[in-house]
Amino acid sequence: NAPHRLMFAIGAANVLLAMAWWTAWLVDARWHLVGMPSPRVYGGWLHAIVMQYQVLAPFMFGFLLTVFPRWMGLADLPRRYYVPVGVGLFGGQLLTLLGALGPVQLLHVGAVLTLAGWSTGLFFLLRWVWQDHGNNRHALSCAAAMTLGLAGFALYAVFLHVPDARLIFAAIKLGSFGLLLPVYFTVAHRMFPFFAGNVVADHRPWRPSWILAAFWPLVLLHLGLELVHGYDRLWLADLPLLALSGSWLWRNWPLGKAPALLRVLFLGYAWLPVAMALYAGQSAWYALPGQF
Repeated sequence: NAPHRLMFAIGAANVLLAMAWWTAWLVDARWHLVGMPSPRVYGGWLHAIVMQYQVLAPFMFGFLLTVFPRWMGLADLPRRYYVPVGVGLFGGQLLTLLGALGPVQLLHVGAVLTLAGWSTGLFFLLRWVWQDHGNNRHALSCAAAMTLGLAGFALYAVFLHVPDARLIFAAIKLGSFGLLLPVYFTVAHRMFPFFAGNVVADHRPWRPSWILAAFWPLVLLHLGLELVHGYDRLWLADLPLLALSGSWLWRNWPLGKAPALLRVLFLGYAWLPVAMALYAGQSAWYALPGQF
């Protein structure tokens, strides 16, 4: 009846399937109980691809395909358009996991299905942004992140034909800092203060546009430094990201009586400045004694 219902159900199924495969792979790698075949793609790399691009993608597409038309005052997406997105994202992961267990050809078919589902969903997101003339900054930010996500998964698909480790390294980094973090940061910037303003007395939401505008250059700088192994310079991006995410959290933290569900959102977000502090500390340590 709605994109998020279908996509969230697919995402939940993908979570369970991915957890089952990963648990079996770890157990067998340690104790050799079953003698599972080694996948064409190293298991740790494949786990990073599956979790970032196939497990989490249905949740993101389900949310964005539902809220984009509401954010912009446009028509909702008919069922016949969003069902193929779900079919591609579910079938793509299923065949990828089957390919990890056996025929390598299934990895290729799984990648094609995922690319097809992702491209279809992204087409509709970009079409809404075009119809809105790019006026909604949150939609524009999420669409940019989903585009980078498509590019990242495409690098993994190329890696299946050209086994150059730099390709899958770039795919994994794009998944983290080109796709997941920008989508999360953008949705939190829009929705968390809105939720708090609705349920916490005297709460004043704080979500200035410059926070989102400053975030993108910094996260792209971090991504670029990761791709060229510039770990000793990551602090150039991570210290500002720490200040940015920390100040946003400080200004929006619900001080009054708040439902536990709301506090969970902000506690989850609190890991972002913690992560940036750890990245910056690691980078500074690597720049000084030269140890990673």
